[in-house]
Amino acid sequence: TGLYDKVLAIGVEKMPRGFMDPRNLYETWQCYAGLSQNPMFWAMNARRHMHDYGTTVEQIAKVAVKNHKNGVHNPNALFRKEMTMEEVMNSPLVCDPMRLFMICAPDEGAAAAVLVSPKVAKKYTTHPVTLAACAHRVSMVPMYNVPLYTAYPTGNPPVTTLAAQEAYESSGIGPEDLDCALVQDTDAFCEIEHCEQLLFCKEGEGGKMVDDGVTEIGGRLPVNVDGGLICKGEPVGASGFGQIHEMCLQLRDVSGPRQVEGAKVGLCQVFGSMGHGTVSILKK
Repeated sequence: TGLYDKVLAIGVEKMPRGFMDPRNLYETWQCYAGLSQNPMFWAMNARRHMHDYGTTVEQIAKVAVKNHKNGVHNPNALFRKEMTMEEVMNSPLVCDPMRLFMICAPDEGAAAAVLVSPKVAKKYTTHPVTLAACAHRVSMVPMYNVPLYTAYPTGNPPVTTLAAQEAYESSGIGPEDLDCALVQDTDAFCEIEHCEQLLFCKEGEGGKMVDDGVTEIGGRLPVNVDGGLICKGEPVGASGFGQIHEMCLQLRDVSGPRQVEGAKVGLCQVFGSMGHGTVSILKK
């Protein structure tokens, strides 16, 4: 907005091992009813999409395979090991169709960003990365992680789409202009769904994007080239700034083996409990 010339923003997370304490995320009645673990909701959401559009568990597994392949080259990733389709598909079933290696793990982390005006930036760098847009939307219906990630029965678009549309409009940059993207992949299916909600493809065609190799490094629109949350883990309070950090590396052409060749414009998207959605667009 131009109110200040120099701003520091930081995100941090520190948590115990295992699943996050459900009492901090859910109402008491949800805990008593057995509705207090995320994989159940993610699985229900995936199953609905599979029913409506024919998305397959193999397509979901391919996302995990891709992200594990990318995460090998990310020194900040918690898991840095490639996995085959067989390893992903044969990992323990957590909540059908979600298997262990399709799901991110909560972990600890921190990230920070310094945002300055163009005038100030000239004092420090000859290769600035510009924040072209940042849009934040919150669901009108508090979600409590219920399976409402897709378009609501009323026809209202999900918050991710609303945030994306605002970011595209304010920046003058559309999904067809992007060179790469970092999206919320708390599970492998989330990446498919959020790609649809970000308008990278039509609703129901996210699985086909995976089959066609569109989201691979070297594809038309590489997604989660840093391994995503599946490999980095999910340090909740730092996840968004972790994406910003990775995108800055990509746009500065210093990402090493995971570099997207010629990357000039990138999108970062996060989604959280209660229906918070944020989309940021960065460019050279």
